[in-house]
Amino acid sequence: MHFASAVLEPVDVSYTDEKLPAILNDSLILLPLNNPEEAYYVAGVLNSSIVLMLIASYTYELRQETHITQYIKIPKYNSNNQLHRELGELSKKAHGIARGIYEEEREDLRDDLATVEEEIDRKVAELYEITEEEKIEIELEPLLIKENESQEMEIKIANHLKTEIQNAVVKVMLEDKHMFKGEIAEIGSGETGALTFNSPKLKSGQYPLKVILEHENGKEEEIKTLFVRTAKVKKGKVCLMRNWRRCWRGGKAC
Repeated sequence: MHFASAVLEPVDVSYTDEKLPAILNDSLILLPLNNPEEAYYVAGVLNSSIVLMLIASYTYELRQETHITQYIKIPKYNSNNQLHRELGELSKKAHGIARGIYEEEREDLRDDLATVEEEIDRKVAELYEITEEEKIEIELEPLLIKENESQEMEIKIANHLKTEIQNAVVKVMLEDKHMFKGEIAEIGSGETGALTFNSPKLKSGQYPLKVILEHENGKEEEIKTLFVRTAKVKKGKVCLMRNWRRCWRGGKAC
């Protein structure tokens, strides 16, 4: 689970000719905006990798509130600004593709969505005047798993160098023990390589993971924090007895 934004426009209802605003769940964040173009622009900025990284750096994944827009400055939408318009159009396109994936189960559209999201990232980098660094970016997901359950995890290696990476060896260390080791033969310049593995069953808590990338041109290390949440305890049945004072929970028999 991670922070995500979506545009929610007024909806048609059967008892009136007017479109009405939807009523949101109280766990969601609502940002009222003046028009759909501005809404799609803001959603595009908030869904970009740059802003998501900033949000993840200072918030707790299960508790993200409206203060996000107070700490992360989003340039005010200007319909005369071509970059703003392009971001809004790309965001609207991403919404349409995502609707096809999740409502119509069009799995063939996932590559199209990834392409649009990459373009949004480039536009948001331009918006904030961020130049692309020559570096290797390491991602590990998810970083929130359930207690005593093995879960599939994915390592992504994004190569922002001008040269390709060859014979990459990826290791994940949990304390002094190997949690995973894998190899990627080649990652081209501007490309991303990925590996998957299953996490061990862990008790609830926080675990520092060291991700090590070794390749022909050097070595990178990053520390990630894995959060393991407590499993929900199932409530036992209530036993009804003639004497209610002797009733107890969780027993096998009354």
